Amino acid sequence: MKIKKNHELNGVQIPKPFNREVRIIFSPDIDEGCGCNLIQAIIYPFSKTDYRYRDRVEIVFIVSGKGIFVCNDQEYPIESDSAIFIEKGDKIQIVNTESKNLNLVSFYPNPYNSYELYQKLLNAAEMAQREKTEQ
Repeated sequence: MKIKKNHELNGVQIPKPFNREVRIIFSPDIDEGCGCNLIQAIIYPFSKTDYRYRDRVEIVFIVSGKGIFVCNDQEYPIESDSAIFIEKGDKIQIVNTESKNLNLVSFYPNPYNSYELYQKLLNAAEMAQREKTEQ
């Protein structure tokens, strides 16, 4: 059994345009015997995640805040205490439409390696910044 205090964990700041903080709470490469990922994300006011295809199942629970969940070009309002089941192959994005943080927790039953996940998120932000500069 393990108990972790999220505020004591190191996270990664993802830069604009996908401005948010991501903390991996549980991951097999960090926690022996753990066969999943549990991740917290804080999406800052009026920011968003990248819009990309998911290569595995994900469950997202909105802890606090409001926004829009985009799935395969359809928009759905989301708010605190909402849960979202994302299927492999879905193209998704979460947009914070409010002036307060949108806090969520993601669960991946088929886990990522922590470093690979952080790199994927940082690379998406870098690519978006590069595309914006080239325009």
